[in-house]
Amino acid sequence: MSNQDSRIRNRQLRAYGVFAIAAILLVIIIIAIIGLFSGDAPADIQNSATPTPPAITATPTPENTPTSEPTPSEEATPTPSIIEKVVKTSQNGSVNLRAQASSDSQRVTTLKTGQILTVLSEENGWAKVRTQDNQEGYVSAEYLIDKVTGTVVNINSALNVRETASSTADKVGTLENGDTVTVLDTSNSDWTLVALSDGKIGYCSAQYIQIS
Repeated sequence: MSNQDSRIRNRQLRAYGVFAIAAILLVIIIIAIIGLFSGDAPADIQNSATPTPPAITATPTPENTPTSEPTPSEEATPTPSIIEKVVKTSQNGSVNLRAQASSDSQRVTTLKTGQILTVLSEENGWAKVRTQDNQEGYVSAEYLIDKVTGTVVNINSALNVRETASSTADKVGTLENGDTVTVLDTSNSDWTLVALSDGKIGYCSAQYIQIS
């Protein structure tokens, strides 16, 4: 009985061993299966979150570039107007042109009635002038009058210029239609005192002189 009991016990032990091994393998398989489904997911699945749409960058509104104001064009320096005056003393008189604005100053030259001068400045009764031959100096302003031009018109032949305001006075020259003269005096309604281009002074009939 003892040998038989021993054999039965051995069989039982082997059966238990097989059962234990099978149980252990089953546990391992179960653990493996559980690990497969509950473990770390593949990288491409685990990180498959909903993609974030790219940020939309607002296009900056261009700033208005200030329009530069046009540079004003440089204004031309106005040419100073030329002031011309005429010497007037007595009919055939003259006046001194001096180096300084003083009657005691050195005399530069003598100016005759009817002579045209360019006035450079005028102060304290004296005018700084330039003659037509470019001499400069000072003359008393009381001997200067504004330049007035007259033109001979409506004459059929020649207009006589006489020494005095009389048709019987000696002639000092003649004028034709279109000739111009420097007018010195119009106080006589019948006769005009004029200076000719050659410097001679005389009277001509006022009706033939058109003053401009």
